Amino acid sequence: SDSTDIPSVVNDDAGGIRKIFQYLIENGHRRIVHIAGPRSLSTGRARREAFERQSEKFGLPLEDSVVIESSAYTEEEGSRCAELALKNHPNHTAYLCANDRLAIGVLQALARHGLRCPADKSVTGFNDMPLLDVITPGLSTVHVPLFESGQTAGRLLAQMMQDPQIIIPAQTVMPVEIVLRGSIASV
Repeated sequence: SDSTDIPSVVNDDAGGIRKIFQYLIENGHRRIVHIAGPRSLSTGRARREAFERQSEKFGLPLEDSVVIESSAYTEEEGSRCAELALKNHPNHTAYLCANDRLAIGVLQALARHGLRCPADKSVTGFNDMPLLDVITPGLSTVHVPLFESGQTAGRLLAQMMQDPQIIIPAQTVMPVEIVLRGSIASV
């Protein structure tokens, strides 16, 4: 189970989805496909729930705000999900992916169909893994502060070791930010 007495340091999954969703909306996107992470993973659930909340907030009808769930955070699954989306929702303009590897799979599927990103479809990732700036187009994504998260966890652990009575919050949520690199166009 997810419950534990050990404090955790987590990234603001919901905040990241909120920010990138809002950016898509500001750029005119109303028909958005969410390539979701596996429901068995907490990040998959949190990011999907945030996507659904944002869809409601902006009043997007269900047929315009589509969720296709992957079975793993892999390029192959991103590609498989994109194939389904292209077949069943060809007029959707943006793919908001639950992680970068899924997004890379989406880019591969678009290329197979002769579609260009961002001219034909906008694509976003999540995590900001290395080398996203060297692919073309560079992938717009949510930057997750892995180094800072580790630092924070280490600092909290040191405090607990120095003073066993210290009260540490059960969860420390690290802020995330969107990194724009050219995979999102206005519609």
